[in-house]
Amino acid sequence: WRFRPEKVARMNSGKPAATDTDCIALAIALFQAPSQFPDLLHGRGTLPQGVSRLLLIASGNAILEGEYRLAPFLKPDEIRQAALFFIQHVLLAKDADHFRILGVPTDAPIDLIKENHRLLMRLFHPDRHVVPDAEAAATATRVNQAYNVLRSASSRAAYGLTLEAQGHLGRAASAPANTQPKREHRQSAFTMPPFIARHLAPIAVGSVAMIASLGV
Repeated sequence: WRFRPEKVARMNSGKPAATDTDCIALAIALFQAPSQFPDLLHGRGTLPQGVSRLLLIASGNAILEGEYRLAPFLKPDEIRQAALFFIQHVLLAKDADHFRILGVPTDAPIDLIKENHRLLMRLFHPDRHVVPDAEAAATATRVNQAYNVLRSASSRAAYGLTLEAQGHLGRAASAPANTQPKREHRQSAFTMPPFIARHLAPIAVGSVAMIASLGV
């Protein structure tokens, strides 16, 4: 039985907040059927609110009763895996921007930015891994880079303008490929019938022979 996010409304008890359970519901649905969420996986889908709670669950915090009621058929470890899957494949997807990496909207308050950065570093900081993990270290670097840009109002604003410019340039760059005039193959005024085209060689030989006989 697959989890359906539309069931959240009637299962949600109000604790935790509805926005948090919406995010958890989406993470579970994504975990079960990733192919159903192509926009989310490719950076086009809008992130739900409540990412901070997903980060808490992924890092080992206890799953609340209201959250467990969303998917009673799953074990707590499976819900935690769903949260981590969402973080790895949505927040940390390839080419994700700094806002997406930290799981915050563009107008997020600094407290939320700090909190999500702290929770992500709890998950991926190299010191938290007994065995050195190159992938975790690379992820921690991405998280720190995102935080260093977004924690300052001025650098965040400049980065937002850069994203807008890149988005505009990206669309403009793809336009010539679509607007490039296609080479037209002009057809000659005379088109040889298919039958003659298939038997052109025998017809030519016969014609030459006929002309020769007439000449004789």
